[in-house]
Amino acid sequence: MKSVLPIQIETPTLNERTFHIGGCVQGAKPVAGIFCYSFEHWDFARSLNKKALETFKSLVNEILEIKLDQLMDDSEIWQIEGNWMGMLHDSYHILVVKNLQKAINTDKWHMESDMFMEDALYQMLEESFALAGDNEGYGDHRKKWASVFKSLGWKDENELFANGTPEDLYWDLDFEMLKPSKKAIKDYCDFLRKAY
Repeated sequence: MKSVLPIQIETPTLNERTFHIGGCVQGAKPVAGIFCYSFEHWDFARSLNKKALETFKSLVNEILEIKLDQLMDDSEIWQIEGNWMGMLHDSYHILVVKNLQKAINTDKWHMESDMFMEDALYQMLEESFALAGDNEGYGDHRKKWASVFKSLGWKDENELFANGTPEDLYWDLDFEMLKPSKKAIKDYCDFLRKAY
């Protein structure tokens, strides 16, 4: 039986301005910096007390694992929507989520910005928060979301979920304002294919 080597995935350095105006993925040369939604860098995560941070990390990692399971089951049905992720064929979404799992959990990631990953994270957290507010089957997620935000002063759980995801969760929403060029999408897909 042929052994399967683990897939090694790294994210290329992306320059947001050149991406938007038609630039390309830059070389593989590492750039100092931590992914902007790494737990070590993410403003929201850094504002939490120790107990709330552990709950938040657990929740986010669980959300990513659920999405990864869904994508591996049927990437077409469970694909991630969004300005950036919606531009990628659904078969690439698994690799983006795997990158995201690494990037948010390390302080040694070699870049600060990847709007595909940022968009993916945003879409998944929005979905989890909405389901936690509307669906009893997501009771565990509801408890975790409520616990995290109560540590920041939100006392009324119903009010928390009635108003949509609180804005202070995110600090960089460039992926909502910008869209990747065709060349940027092609280059990113080429990179993801090479990861195999």
